[in-house]
Amino acid sequence: SPYSDPATSGIIVYSWGPQAGRAIGGEKISIVGNRFGDAISNIKMWVGATQCPEIIVEKSDEIFSCINPPGTGGRKDIFINVIGSTWTIKQAFAYDVPSVTAIYPDKIPSSGSPLLTVYGESFGAFDMTPKASIFGKAYFSCRSTRWMSDSSMACSAPPVGPGSEKFNNTVQVVVDGFSNSLAERERAHFDYLDLATYLAACPQETSEECHDCVVTSCYKITTSRIQSGSSGVLLGDVMDVCEAEADLHCLYI
Repeated sequence: SPYSDPATSGIIVYSWGPQAGRAIGGEKISIVGNRFGDAISNIKMWVGATQCPEIIVEKSDEIFSCINPPGTGGRKDIFINVIGSTWTIKQAFAYDVPSVTAIYPDKIPSSGSPLLTVYGESFGAFDMTPKASIFGKAYFSCRSTRWMSDSSMACSAPPVGPGSEKFNNTVQVVVDGFSNSLAERERAHFDYLDLATYLAACPQETSEECHDCVVTSCYKITTSRIQSGSSGVLLGDVMDVCEAEADLHCLYI
């Protein structure tokens, strides 16, 4: 049982709900039980380490509600105190993980530094220093991230080069150790405007044709970027980098 053993004359909890809610808080969690009394000032409740800012008596002795405080980080215990009589419900309430619903702009240059605004929910009611990364064919951490509100944050996109996905990139947000699902890319994604893609230029198959196509395209694009100063690859490493890209794209590894 998730309940503590109550004293004979103490409070008792039968059920509670809902058992999950948004990071921003502000929603009712109703507690059903007995011996709560009807004096709001006598009833105190915590979700995790944070006390509910408001208590509402719904039915004398039997039902009260807590307006849940903001929070992040998964499941929390609920602790109730009514004039010294206490009850703990372990792992009783879960704050929602971040959810990404839109990314703006939806088209950016591959040279890096454009600011992406990421919209969604449960980024935190206050700044929990969220981290964000771009997922496509490859993985890139945002150069920097900035929390703006529970429903928006900014990501400074890094420069990307050959081997990255041109289309259908998304952003994964991590708040207090919990992240959104990458399946959300179907509704929230962006494209690189000028990034050459092997998916379009070269057949994705295990063949010499694919391998030669990727190496040729990669070498041309990478050396051009080195000359323009927009690539961190050393000229002497270009062929090794392109061979590795070809192995990956053409399914050799």
